[in-house]
Amino acid sequence: MKPWFIKEADIIKFPEPEKKVIELPNVQSYPDFLTGVKDLHNRKAKGEISQDSHDKLYQDLIHRFMRKESFENPWFLRELAPDQMKANIQSTIANLNIKDEASLAILKQLYTVLNRTGLQGRVRTVFGKDEDVAKYQAIMDVVSDQFLKSAEKDPVEAKQFLDQYEKNPNAVNVKGLLSNPGKVVPIEALFTTPFAKRFGKRLSAIQGSGFKQGNVGPGEIALAVLSNQIKLTAGEETGGDIEIAGKGYEVKGGGTSGKGGRLFDKGQVNFQSTKNFLGKDMSNAGNLSVDLMSKIDPELQDFDRTDDPETTKGPGPKRGKQGITSDPEIWVNKDMRWWLSFTQANLTDWARLYGVKGFLGMSIKEAAKALVGAMGTPQFKDLWVRAHFLAYQQKAGHSGILLVGPEKVVLLTDGQQLVDLNLVVGHGQVFGATINQARDVTIQLGL
Repeated sequence: MKPWFIKEADIIKFPEPEKKVIELPNVQSYPDFLTGVKDLHNRKAKGEISQDSHDKLYQDLIHRFMRKESFENPWFLRELAPDQMKANIQSTIANLNIKDEASLAILKQLYTVLNRTGLQGRVRTVFGKDEDVAKYQAIMDVVSDQFLKSAEKDPVEAKQFLDQYEKNPNAVNVKGLLSNPGKVVPIEALFTTPFAKRFGKRLSAIQGSGFKQGNVGPGEIALAVLSNQIKLTAGEETGGDIEIAGKGYEVKGGGTSGKGGRLFDKGQVNFQSTKNFLGKDMSNAGNLSVDLMSKIDPELQDFDRTDDPETTKGPGPKRGKQGITSDPEIWVNKDMRWWLSFTQANLTDWARLYGVKGFLGMSIKEAAKALVGAMGTPQFKDLWVRAHFLAYQQKAGHSGILLVGPEKVVLLTDGQQLVDLNLVVGHGQVFGATINQARDVTIQLGL
């Protein structure tokens, strides 16, 4: 029996909610990142949470599971079960049409990725045993990067190379390099296996600063990394940029446009003895290039002109580096005795730079006589190159110079090899009136 107030009253029914109240998920309850991502996606698709709520919860999820990532083992591989990964790959391959070029490209890419899995970590493990690589992180990074690029063509070959190198850490033909001085060979010839040739050539192009104390020349990292018989930095006892079999060797760049590094590029040349000899009468003589001195004949008091005296006004003053005027006519009208005294004073300045007492196994006086005797002939330049090569070798204490170009390389153990192979692109200056930086006046090489 209903009470009277129910019988007589109009009962208004409370409205029922159109949707059930959904409790927002707690990101702390997710066991892993992927589970959270899937749950949030499904909830948004069902309309249980708005886009704004989804974005906010997704950010919270990222912050919870955020950690240091690894390129060789990213989170989506760590959290994907091996069986699931295998099933996904099998499903993808099964649905590809092998007659379709796009599908074939995917298969090739998949093959490469699978074979490169863990390769970076392996590279760092194997090459990390090398003293030079372990010492400098920048070298480790560039070695890893260039190795992976070299491995793109054939990852299986790259893995085989690592296995072999770990057992025998030498992929450089050291004996062939040292036994063939004066022979220009392709860069690839320095390395022993097909993969080492590709990898070595890539590394040979690496140069500049930031890898070790001082600059790194082309080829230095490649040789030091790919052979346990070669060290990146030679000791003070041996000199040079790299040490091979206990001996130091300098490394010079051959240049990308034919003009490479200087034979010697450190310090300044103090031409005080030369200036003192020239005195006031020759104070405005300006620069004297090796090229010009080689053309002057003291006996004839003339020089080998490259112009036509009947159609031109003659050589005249030439404006060179730093705006210093050098008039060939000023230098020409000097006799043999004058040139002997001048050259002796000039070689004294050069000897001070190199820290030597003579040139070409001769005293300064004897070397001056040999150079003046060769003036007016091509032999003057040859003597100049040989003299400076030997003086630099004595100063640096190296056993030879490795000249590395973009495609070729040559080991130089004697200045005559520079002459015979025509590797000098600029002979520099005999005397600079105000130019005294070694990098501006010394011999320039090229390969």
